[in-house]
Amino acid sequence: MAGLVNSLRFDVTIGQFDLGAFTAIEGLDASYEIKTYDEGGQNGFQHQLLGRVHYQNVKLTRPVDQDSRKLTSWFSAFRREGDGAPTTATITAFDDNRARVAEWSMVGVCPVRYSGPRFSASDGKIATETLEFAHQGFAVSWG
Repeated sequence: MAGLVNSLRFDVTIGQFDLGAFTAIEGLDASYEIKTYDEGGQNGFQHQLLGRVHYQNVKLTRPVDQDSRKLTSWFSAFRREGDGAPTTATITAFDDNRARVAEWSMVGVCPVRYSGPRFSASDGKIATETLEFAHQGFAVSWG
């Protein structure tokens, strides 16, 4: 099968911070409000008008590694160094041969939540961390 991708890797850059690779990304979603309008005298027809677009928060997850310091540094420095001003972000997806598959460019990025790993001696789970950020829109380029 041509073009089949076995596994993906996602590299993330926010502002000037190269945050490294992530293993899971959620929230690359956009949806429009649909407003309905009933026109008088047309009982069998309803206008569907396009409203505002809404973007879901993006959630990045990965195992804790040597790049974890970059993630917490950006999260902590956002207010201190950037005066809380929204910035840009780029998420680049690579296939298992490190060929670029797609790239999402986002504007108006600001942090929402950082979740560090949960440790338990009775668990054999990999320690992961999660970053969630809000944004004001994205564009996608392929290949």
